[in-house]
Amino acid sequence: MSVMWKIVLAVFAAVLAVSSAGLIGGFQDIGVNDVGVQNALNAAVVQHNRESNAMCPSEVLRVVKARRQLVAGYNYVITTKMIRTACRGTGENAVRTMTNEFLIYFCHWVLLDTMFRYHPVDQTIY
Repeated sequence: MSVMWKIVLAVFAAVLAVSSAGLIGGFQDIGVNDVGVQNALNAAVVQHNRESNAMCPSEVLRVVKARRQLVAGYNYVITTKMIRTACRGTGENAVRTMTNEFLIYFCHWVLLDTMFRYHPVDQTIY
């Protein structure tokens, strides 16, 4: 009888662990101040400004939402409010405000550690 209770307890513990952890391999919400989010976003914004062909860079005004998925590394989906500056700072010199979503693959053990896709928030990226 004690073996049966051990099996029942093990199954119950496994079900409880899976249900509290969310979908395994799926995206999970994380804090916008997470170090991984900040590192991935900084790399993506630099690459975005480099590839945008804009005279003036875009800057992150605030991070709206961040999600992370564990793969061979991490996939981050980060929703941001950004401004396109007038090249002389932010504030009253801001030309345009936009909401963007970045999908960033971040892998620490590979030399080229970021790959990202970017879209305005009204378009889906995955």
